[in-house]
Amino acid sequence: MATLKDIAALCGVTPTVVSAVLNHRKGTVSCSEKKRRLIEKTAAELHYHVNSMARSTSSSAFRSWP
Repeated sequence: MATLKDIAALCGVTPTVVSAVLNHRKGTVSCSEKKRRLIEKTAAELHYHVNSMARSTSSSAFRSWP
């Protein structure tokens, strides 16, 4: 399964930029339209999808205590 780091390495950007592009957060990072399209194309080619387990551990709803 592809990760943000894999996509970032192939596109020559940071994982932060890939995350912002794939989550449609315009204005949070500087990224050209050409690079944005490359990231989206690469993610599609690698069949990238969000790891819901990883996302849940970073959300405020995740608690490790009783």
